[in-house]
Amino acid sequence: MRRALLSALSTAVMAAALAVGPVPGAHAAGTADCPRGWLCVWDQTDYQGHMFKFKDANATWPAAIENHDASWFNNGTSGLTACIWQGGAYTGTVKAVKAGASSPRDSAHAHRGSSNDWRSTCE
Repeated sequence: MRRALLSALSTAVMAAALAVGPVPGAHAAGTADCPRGWLCVWDQTDYQGHMFKFKDANATWPAAIENHDASWFNNGTSGLTACIWQGGAYTGTVKAVKAGASSPRDSAHAHRGSSNDWRSTCE
């Protein structure tokens, strides 16, 4: 009796888990750890590896993420675009990540970030 009950319960739990699936419009699982109001940057693609959080403008990034960025999520609340700059002090080539947007990979900009700020448009 107990074995039949456990088997039925196990089947019901697995069926419920399969029914959930991904939520439309939701970001990748890694972005869920990014606090509201922050730009989050990972050192691997697809929001894997170590996550670094940037709240304000940062003229320099810590050595552990500088030129090691590989995926990005703008979870800012101001509506501004996160500008990720190739050079320190907001210079060089820029990667723009609009408010609420994420970028799991971008070979043209990966491993080049050195500073960030927030603007209506990145130029």
